[in-house]
Amino acid sequence: MKTSSKIALLVLLVVSGAAAFLALNRPVVSSAADAENRSPVPVHSYSADTRPTVEVYGDSIVNGDSANFQGADAGPTSWAHYVGDHGVRFVGGFAQGGRTSAGMSGEDRGIRASMVVYGLGTNDLREEVPFEEFASNAREFADLQDPRELFVGVALGPMNDRPQDEVEEWNARLGELASEEGWTLVDPWEGIRGDDNAYVEGFNQDDLHPNEEGAALYAQNMAEQLLAAYEGRDAEE
Repeated sequence: MKTSSKIALLVLLVVSGAAAFLALNRPVVSSAADAENRSPVPVHSYSADTRPTVEVYGDSIVNGDSANFQGADAGPTSWAHYVGDHGVRFVGGFAQGGRTSAGMSGEDRGIRASMVVYGLGTNDLREEVPFEEFASNAREFADLQDPRELFVGVALGPMNDRPQDEVEEWNARLGELASEEGWTLVDPWEGIRGDDNAYVEGFNQDDLHPNEEGAALYAQNMAEQLLAAYEGRDAEE
């Protein structure tokens, strides 16, 4: 091929390539009708989770069938599983079947939340631990917590196999302890505990533990009382 032909071919290839590049990168001019029909670009916005947080410590009633309670993975027979639906965010803690106050007195999992729920006492009563010993253990546990956290004790619930007066006496003394220490006391068993201190039918899986329906109602009651106490303290401050 002659040199002049090679040069002509090279020029043609360069011109063709430039034309193709310009065609691919040319701004698209759309009509007004196209603009009206075009879907708007979605705008993503970040919304902070402003729910007050709660860390929870307790026994099998608290833990239920949780896979990883400490990691805030609560099972459907634990009230912590449902409390997020009612304006409170569960962030973990520790709960285990058979735990008494003595087994939790030195616990501090390093979690910090708006509120700390201390859901112990059931096994202390059932193992006939003197209330004074329970109170000492509870104070020791409370002293480990950040004073900015609202400390919350929980009234004992129904026990189909225990005398009603035992549970009522314990709860009365727990109320006195909470008042002395400046703790909040909640009783989230409304609608679950009957007049005879036994479970209302349909809310329990045995003599002591709530089923999923019982845990869900418990969570609703618990959240209402926690939020009231938390907002009330904010108003005082």
